[in-house]
Amino acid sequence: MTTTMSRTDRGRFAPGNPGGPGRPRRQTEAAYLRVMMTACPLDAWEEVVRSAVDAAKAGDHQARQWLTRYLVGEAEATAPRPTAVITEELLGTDPAMDAAAERLAKKILDRRRFPTLHKDDEEDERVVRQVKAELAAAEERRRHGDTASQAA
Repeated sequence: MTTTMSRTDRGRFAPGNPGGPGRPRRQTEAAYLRVMMTACPLDAWEEVVRSAVDAAKAGDHQARQWLTRYLVGEAEATAPRPTAVITEELLGTDPAMDAAAERLAKKILDRRRFPTLHKDDEEDERVVRQVKAELAAAEERRRHGDTASQAA
């Protein structure tokens, strides 16, 4: 019923076929993104966002949905069960706070447990700060270059 290519007789992928890696990104997508970024600099995008906020405040359902998707994101989980909420209250636990504390403490705990692996952390953090500054400067130059080309 399936061929050696894991397809049915009708040419469709057979159940259980893992598929491929997907379509690779094309250079044209990056080119279109560059054009969009040039045509819509951050100050113009800020106007779009402010307009959406004003519309959402005025009751525009689509504006609220658009802002929610970007600011809050899509819901990834269902609401907790009432018994779970009651249990957390009785135990005095807060799963979000616990997860945040674990995430923040991980770096400190890892440094204690594996000091030799973290001996260069300060230097690594300095390099990261330097690269961030260089990226911010490049973005600022790009923004000013776009503004200069638009004025000409």
